[in-house]
This record gives sequence, structure tokens and C-alpha cells, in this order.
Amino acid sequence: MGDPQAAEYGLSLGDLVDEILRRAESPEATRDLLARLISATQAISSDLELPAALHNVVQVACDLVSASYGALGVISPDGMLEEFVHVGMSDGVVAELGTPPSGHGLLGAVITDARPIRLENISHDERSVGFPHGHPPMESFLGVPVRIGGVVYGNLYLTGARRGSFDSVDEQIILTLATMAGQAIANARLYEEARLGQRWLAASEEINQLLLSGELADNEVAPIAGLILTLAEASFVGLVLPSDKPDAAPYAQLFGPLADSTSAYADQEIGELPDRVRAALELKEDRPAAFQAIEIWASSLIGSTMVIPWGDTEATRAGALVISRDGRQHPYTVAERRMTKRFARSVAIARELAAARNDREHVALTDERDRIARDLHDHVIQSLFAVGLGLQSIVGSATGQVAARIASQVDAIDVTIRQIRQTIFQLGSTPSATAWSQKKRLNQLVREILEGEGIDSSLDFRGPVDTLIDSELGEEVSAVLREALSNVVRHAEATRVDILIAVSSTEVRVVVTDNGRGLGELGRRSGLDNLDRRATTRGGTFTTAARAPSGTTIDWAVPVVTQ
Repeated sequence: MGDPQAAEYGLSLGDLVDEILRRAESPEATRDLLARLISATQAISSDLELPAALHNVVQVACDLVSASYGALGVISPDGMLEEFVHVGMSDGVVAELGTPPSGHGLLGAVITDARPIRLENISHDERSVGFPHGHPPMESFLGVPVRIGGVVYGNLYLTGARRGSFDSVDEQIILTLATMAGQAIANARLYEEARLGQRWLAASEEINQLLLSGELADNEVAPIAGLILTLAEASFVGLVLPSDKPDAAPYAQLFGPLADSTSAYADQEIGELPDRVRAALELKEDRPAAFQAIEIWASSLIGSTMVIPWGDTEATRAGALVISRDGRQHPYTVAERRMTKRFARSVAIARELAAARNDREHVALTDERDRIARDLHDHVIQSLFAVGLGLQSIVGSATGQVAARIASQVDAIDVTIRQIRQTIFQLGSTPSATAWSQKKRLNQLVREILEGEGIDSSLDFRGPVDTLIDSELGEEVSAVLREALSNVVRHAEATRVDILIAVSSTEVRVVVTDNGRGLGELGRRSGLDNLDRRATTRGGTFTTAARAPSGTTIDWAVPVVTQ
């Protein structure tokens, strides 16, 4: 035991075996202890499931130093208790004790001082904070830090020495096993990070492919939120975007079980989340600190929380993702936060590329419409006009029914020319004029319905309204919006409603969110059924959802049919 590292990392494996041989009371005990040591060593090198490997280490530690009770606590990189395994207590006692130790008193000193603590009587040490109700009485104590390469991963401690107290050799043995445990923790973390990284990478590739292929609209959030809920083991995902209008309420979409206003975890105070995020987004240099403040605030209401930039941080429409776990789940690790941020950045880039592709397609579509209009005018109309003149020239030489039929065909050609000219006029209509007309109609509709009702509102347009909402589809969108807003006015008792008209190359979506009393009353059913029928008739979808802390979101979407 002359190794200079012994004081920090314990005995070498050879010295540990020698100590086992010296302490064993019989050949059978020697074989049993060596078998346990080999089992623990194999678990560390092969069992990447951390609890099983650590349980083996703690059991061997108790056996080697004759301890009644042993436990090992794993500390996450951000200082929270991540894993806790124990040996020597029945399940009934453990259940009565409740939550695992939080790292105060002697256990905290083992970590903060990063050196062993060995006591004959726990109660005589001023750092002891006592035991929780129901904990078996214990006197002797031996605790050592679990670390690798100077990084503290947790603590391994034992109590109830059957020989009365622990000695310096016991301390060296436990330091050796703590080093083994540290290696197990490091291996398991590397494995878990690699596995989680592969899952996030696969999800990123899936979303990026959907965005770039056009199967997923660049402003569609629900599928992305669904993946985040699964991969981040989250119970709440919120996307908050600032409104285009100054001082208007931000646009927020909430997902997950804790976003449901009927959830037992819903809290009126969490309704402040969109405004808090908006205030943070208005900052530039201090935005990271503001996000961190929101994380702390939301963690106290929901559970461990991440606030991640969404979209181009320099853009005026940059937003934020708020991702929270249930308060009963373990906090997010540094690795989980890093991977989630990387996923959000990747998706943001793919969304920008998809939006740019859509813009190019819309420009190409406009150019193609112009080309078709020119061809119709320069070639088709001129050819038809020439045919009509030719037929008119022979009408005079024809008699009876032949002359009448020729005149009829000339009239038909005139009608066709007028129809083609009308088509040319429609093709040649400037997109900006069309867009302005649709937006003006919808803005006017919102004002007419909500005027004098005491309801604040915002109307947000996204996507190529100029190209893809024609007059016929515009009538349908107006009818849907009228029905939805009338429903809010008559039944919701709301003070605010937010409207989103989102258009992509594949669909048109109308989302109306209010802060009223929510769904449930039968009087609103007929209006909702009407919206559902309108969506179904066009091969689309219609959904309703409660929002936290109160209110309703309706989502009406139909595919775009290009002519």
C-alpha cells in the first residue's frame, strides 16, 4: 500500500485481493468474496445499465468491510441527485423514508470536501443532520467520494460496522470500490449520451426530410413538438412567437399533458409564460440570462425546464421553445440540454431552407402563369381569331342549315376567345393585389365580428397568401373564420382571441385561440360540427383542444388544390 495514489483512489486490484484473502474466515468465504468482486468488475465493464452495476459495487463494499448498510448516490453534472442505490434496508423501510438523501450534512461534506470521512459515532460529528423518521439507528460511518480523473460523480457510504467501527484499511478498500463505481458511472453516461445522441440525430433527419420534401409545412409545429415530448421525456412543450403588432400578446402553442387546462398540474401563474418569453425575446445581449431566469421560474411551477431559441435569433419573428418535465422526474442534464438545443438549431435551418424553397416555387409558379398568359394571347387567341375570320368569309357562299351552323361555330369561337381573355386576366393578376384583397377581407371580417365585444385580438398571416388562396378558397376561409369567431363571442366569455392564417404549398390552416372558459357546453356543438363538415368535405382536418390555463384552440386545415 505504498502507492502514492492510494490515499485518493484506494488499493490496487492486487492489494485488494490480498486483503480479501487476509480477511476471509474460511475458504468458502474467500471464494464468495472473490466471486462478488469479479462480478462487480464484470458489471462495470459490461453492464451499461447503471443501477445494476452500482448495486453490485455497493453489495461487495458491504461484504468486504462487514457493513450493515451501504448506499451510493450519483450526482448529475449540474449538482442534482441523479441516481441512488442502496443495500441493507427492506423495501418497507425505504418506502417509509420517502425521498432519497439530498446531499446535506455528512453526505454533502463527502462531496464538497472530496475526501473520505470515517467516524465511530455519527451523532458526535457537528456536520451530522440526523436521520429521517423511520431510519434504522446507526453509529459508525464511512463515506468516500466517487470520482474519476478529478471529477466527483457522487458518494459511496456505509454505516453499521459489525466489528464496531471502520478502520483505515476499510477506508482504502472502499476508496478502491468507489473508483470502480466512478468508472461504471462514466461508462454508463458515455453510453447513454451516445444512445440519446443517435435518437436526436435520427429525429432531426426525419424532420429535416419532411420539411425539405414539402410533406411538413415550414410553419407546422405539432409533429416537431411531439418528437420533443418523447425524446426529451417532457410533459410540456410551448412555442412562443412575438406578434407582428407592437404591444400585442405573443402567439403561443402549447403541447403535452401539462398543457391541458384540466391537468392537475395546471397553475394560473403559468399563464404568464408567453409574456415572460416575449420580454426576453425583446432583449439582445441579455437574452440568455433572461432565458435562464424563465427556466428557474418555470422549474418552480412545473419541473425541470429548458428555454431554447427557435428560429433565427436575429430575425424579428424569432421565438423560443419552452420544454419542461414533470416535477417528479429527474432534472435535465447538461448533455440533454446540449442535444435538445442542437436539434432545435437543425430544425430551424431546415425550416428556413424549406421556406426559401417555397418562395422559389411561388416565384416560378408566377413566372409560369405569365408565360402561359402570353402564349394564350400571342398564339391561341390569334389562331382562333383567324379561324373565325375564315369561317365568316364563307358564310356568304353557304345556304340554309350550313350557313346557320357556320355562324353558330363563329359565335362559339367568340365565346371561347372571351373565356381565354378572362383566364389571361386572372393569370396576369398581380399576386400582391390578390394578397392585399384577401388580407383586407379577413381583417375587415375580424373587425366586424369583434367590434364592441370587448375582446382584444391579433391576426397573423403566414406563408404565400398571395398565390395560393384564390377567391373560392378565400370564401371558405372567411366562412370558417366567421363561424369560429362567432362561437367565441357567443359562448367563450373570452377577453382575447389570437388568429393565425397559415398557408403552405400543401395546405391552408386557420387556428383560432381564445382565453375563455373552454369547451364542454352543448350550445357550441353545432358550430363546431359545421367547421368539421367544412374540413371533411375538402379532405382536411378539424381539431379542438383546451389550452392552459383556460380557453380553447381550434385548428382547421385543408389541402391546397393547385389548378
